[in-house]
Amino acid sequence: MPQMLLGLVLLAAAIVISVRAGLGVAPWDVLHEGLAEMTGLDFGTIVIIVGFAAFVCWIPLRERPGIGTVINVVLVGVLIDLMLPVVPEPEALAGRIAAKAVAAAGHS
Repeated sequence: MPQMLLGLVLLAAAIVISVRAGLGVAPWDVLHEGLAEMTGLDFGTIVIIVGFAAFVCWIPLRERPGIGTVINVVLVGVLIDLMLPVVPEPEALAGRIAAKAVAAAGHS
């Protein structure tokens, strides 16, 4: 459990750094950004809503999310909302590229 939690914290940080870098985000995060912009809801809140919507899609498949999957959706969304306001956007292109490289390493 501690390893999973640490991994989820690092995942949330990588997503936030990628968003702040302003050089493109992962496909799911494109969806999250678009929905956040359209609805006015926070990015992390959208992550949680989309995650639970995916769970609903599992019903016909008779799949149940495990506790780790639920913790993933909720914790990553909450952490994103906590981190986004405090992580600055790099101003220089070199800083954006470095941030994107760090995010890519943490997001893979």
